[in-house]
Amino acid sequence: MALTVSDDLLTAFSRQTTVDLYQNSIWAALFNRDHEQDISGAYDVEIQDVTIPATVTERTRGADWKTPTEQSAAQLKLIMDQTYEVVQKARYEDIRQSPDIGWLERMRAKGAINTALYIDANLAAYVAGLTFDSADKLAVGSGTTNVLTLTGPNYYKGTGLRLIAEAARQAARHFYRKNVISGQSLDGQTPGTLWMLISPELFSVLQLDMLDRGFQWDMLTDQVLDNRIRTQEGWSGRLFGIDIIVSNSVAVPQTGGSNAWVVYVGTRKALTMAIDMPVTSFFTPETNPAGPNYQLNQAGLFGRARINPSLITEVTFATADS
Repeated sequence: MALTVSDDLLTAFSRQTTVDLYQNSIWAALFNRDHEQDISGAYDVEIQDVTIPATVTERTRGADWKTPTEQSAAQLKLIMDQTYEVVQKARYEDIRQSPDIGWLERMRAKGAINTALYIDANLAAYVAGLTFDSADKLAVGSGTTNVLTLTGPNYYKGTGLRLIAEAARQAARHFYRKNVISGQSLDGQTPGTLWMLISPELFSVLQLDMLDRGFQWDMLTDQVLDNRIRTQEGWSGRLFGIDIIVSNSVAVPQTGGSNAWVVYVGTRKALTMAIDMPVTSFFTPETNPAGPNYQLNQAGLFGRARINPSLITEVTFATADS
C-alpha cells in the first residue's frame, strides 16, 4: 500500500511523538503527573496542599469533647508556561523509501529525544533554582581529604570515594524522620518511594566504592547497581532504600571557585508537571527549489510546580575547590 504522506507524518509525529517523549525524559518520570488530565482543557490548575491536623491527648471518660481543629489547604498553581517546538523537513523521496530503511521512525525518534532532552534541561534548571530550607539541605564531606575532585577520570580523591553512599545514608535517615516510608519503587515491584538523581560521573564513584567495600562484580552488574541500558526512569538499583537514578541531565560542576557537586533526593509527591498533546501541522513550503519537500511543525506546552517542599532535599558535596 502506498504511503499517504500527510496522514503518515501526522500520525507518526502527534500521539506517538508524545509517547516517545515520555519514555526518554528522566525528570518527567520523577515528577508527579496526576494533574495532567486536569490541565488538558486549561492553561493552569489550582492544586490544594491540604493539612489535616490531629492531636492525641489523654481523655477523661464522660468529659466534653475537645474543640476540633479544622483542616486547611494552601493553594498551589500548576501553570503551563513553557513552550517547545519541533520543526522538521522531509523530502518526498525519503518518505517513499521509509518502509525499507526505517527513515520515518528514526525521524520521529530523533525529534522526540531532542524534545525530551530540552524538557529535562528545563526541569533540571527549575529544580536547581528552588529555595530549600536549611532543614532540607544536606552537606556531605569536609576537610581536605573527604572531598570529591572536579577533574580526573575517577572523580574522587582520598575518602571522597565513599561520599555518594554517605549521601544516600544521610538522606535515608532524613526522610525516615519524616515518615516517608511507604510506596512503590520506580521499578514497580519492590518497596521504596525515594529517588536520588545523580550524574554518570558520581555513579562511577559509587560503583568504585561498592567494589572497594567487597561487593562482587556480578552483584554490581545485576542486583545491586546496574549500569546497562536502563528503563525509561533510568532506574539503576537501590541503596539504603533509595532508588538510584542516573541521568546526564545532572550538571557537572566546572573546576575553580566554590562550585560543588549537587544532587537531589525526593519523592514523586514533591514535584508535579504536565505535558500536553502537541499541536501538529503539516504543509508544503512555498519556496521549494530542490523538489517536493514537506515540512512538519509541532508545538507543545508543559508546566511544573513544587507541591510539597518538604519532600525534596538538596545534597551538596564538598569538593576540592569549595
